[in-house]
Order: sequence, then C-alpha cells, then structure tokens
Amino acid sequence: LLVGVGLCSLLGALNPFEGIELWLQWLGAMILVFIVANYLKRDIVNPSLKLLIGVGYIISIYGFFQELCFDWVTHVSPHTPFATFGNVNWAAQFLVILIPLALVMFMQAKESKDKVFAGGGLILLLLYLFFTRSRGGMLAVFLSTLFIIFQVFFRTRSALVNPEVRKKM
Repeated sequence: LLVGVGLCSLLGALNPFEGIELWLQWLGAMILVFIVANYLKRDIVNPSLKLLIGVGYIISIYGFFQELCFDWVTHVSPHTPFATFGNVNWAAQFLVILIPLALVMFMQAKESKDKVFAGGGLILLLLYLFFTRSRGGMLAVFLSTLFIIFQVFFRTRSALVNPEVRKKM
C-alpha cells in the first residue's frame, strides 16, 4: 500500500526523478524486511537485534550527556540532544525504529538477562525520545505501541478460540 501510494504521488511531483529515487529506496527497504522476516533463522536475527539495541544504548547515553549540556562536539543548537544525527527529528526517527523492537524483544525474552537488556534499552530509548521533544517521534511510537498491543491481543484471543492457532504458538 505504501509503495503504491508513493508511486501515485509521483504524478504531482515537481521533480519525479527524485521521487523515483526515494520510491526505490522504500521498495528496497520493504524487500529487505520481507527477506529478513521470512527467510532468516531466529539465531541469526536475535544477535542483530541485540546489536541494534546496544547501539541504541550508546546513542541514548550520548543524548543524555547533550541534554545535560556536556557535549564533546560544539553544535549550532545547544540544549537539543540529537546525539550523532545532527537533528532531533532524525534521532527520533532512529528511536521510532528501535523502541518497538525493544518492546517486542522484552515481551518475548525467556531469560532474565535478555529481559533486563531489552527492558533497560526500552527505558533508555523512551527517555531519550522524551528528551528530543519530537512530537512526530512520540506520536509514531505511540501508534506503533498500540499496533503491537492490538496484535498481541488478537493473537492470544484467536489462540483461545482456535486450537490450531494455539498449536503454532
């Protein structure tokens, strides 16, 4: 749907060639997500997700230092924690990707060390998102969290009703 809407929006674009370039990036990202979701094994994906959450730890800690006015690099707009992204909205965009991953990782973790790692990352990422003051980022995280809750609710509900779905879980 997103790819179709993006393709239709090229009709009114001032420069359709730039729009096609962006559309190809969207298409490539969606193909990559499809490949990862359907063909990679769990033992390959989990370390990659842990690495992403670990990078989120580092970015969040750097953003906390910027919020406390302790920064290693002088920048144009003081008191805005954008970490290494150059703009708070870019930092929020990164967090919008990581926060749902950390939430799902926390919900699915079986071992306590994985729960602590994902939960700690989730708390740090949410605090850093709050410090960025990005309304769009906060709205996106809210909507994605609602979507995850919706999915969990209906998945468990269908498992209670349908015994075949319960066997797959």
